[in-house]
Amino acid sequence: MTQGRPVFSAKSRDGVRRRSPRLAIELEASLQGRSSRPGTVIDLSLRIDAAPFAAKVQVAEACVDGASLTTTAPGFLAGLRFLSLPAAEEVRLRGFLETERRRRRSAHSSAP
Repeated sequence: MTQGRPVFSAKSRDGVRRRSPRLAIELEASLQGRSSRPGTVIDLSLRIDAAPFAAKVQVAEACVDGASLTTTAPGFLAGLRFLSLPAAEEVRLRGFLETERRRRRSAHSSAP
């Protein structure tokens, strides 16, 4: 999570082939829990299309964001795995990610 601009992405560390490519997303969000160590389960809260979204996530990976080291409170980058999402929330999250993926693809294809 970077200072004021969190970044969330999934990453497979165990060598298992991913179902889809990784997609870095920047959203205002909060993580609530006791630790941000890999393996820890915490609560994630954010807004998708102006509506609240909450999920239990497992920290897959975390590190200090080097770009934030010049600030008074360093930010962090976190790789998260979503756990036990209700079906409707999973559809909503997948729809958001697919829309974001398409938007980025079209922005890259139209660049000079």
